[in-house]
Amino acid sequence: MREIKFRAWCKKHKVMIYHIGSVNWNEQNEIFVNQDIKCAGNEILMQYTRLKDKNGKEIYEGDIVKQTYHKVIGFGDEMESFEGCHVGEVVIVSSGVCLRNPLIYDTDTGKTKTKGYKNIASYRCEVIGNIYENPELLEGN
Repeated sequence: MREIKFRAWCKKHKVMIYHIGSVNWNEQNEIFVNQDIKCAGNEILMQYTRLKDKNGKEIYEGDIVKQTYHKVIGFGDEMESFEGCHVGEVVIVSSGVCLRNPLIYDTDTGKTKTKGYKNIASYRCEVIGNIYENPELLEGN
């Protein structure tokens, strides 16, 4: 059976709530998480992606991950090698789990920001924060 899990960011108390037992909606479609911390409808739900990073940490929507890459282009004497990483926010879209508008850190060219989506290869990525507690990790210069 597929495991469906959520965590929630409490805007009121500015804390991440894990291990949510149940979620309820009131008449105004506000979300209430049954926890010791009462957020009074100020929660933002994030779904578990069913992926784990290279260290075994669960990856949720809203996480910021760093995904390394090594690319070789050409053959023989004309071969060039590139290394770097993508840093971006995890989102779930119809085609799967992706990074939205990731920053690209290339060892040769520095930092750039892309538009669009980059698929996640969980064996090459590491959770380094989330969009609520570490928004500075997504700032492009």
